[in-house]
Amino acid sequence: RWQYQGEEVVRFDFVPDFNIDGACIWFFIEPADAPFNPGTWSVVLDINDSPAIPPLTFVIQPSAS
Repeated sequence: RWQYQGEEVVRFDFVPDFNIDGACIWFFIEPADAPFNPGTWSVVLDINDSPAIPPLTFVIQPSAS
């Protein structure tokens, strides 16, 4: 789940069709999914509808004028 300023903006469901143990998985969004507005963003990885790890938080800074 991708959150912007604490609100969910994008959610993707992923159900592997292979043995996932030990696999590397990566997630991304594109501007077509949500605008990349300046502010605080976080990513939450859920397994069976429960957070697997604490949210990963990052900040997009406004562009310098």
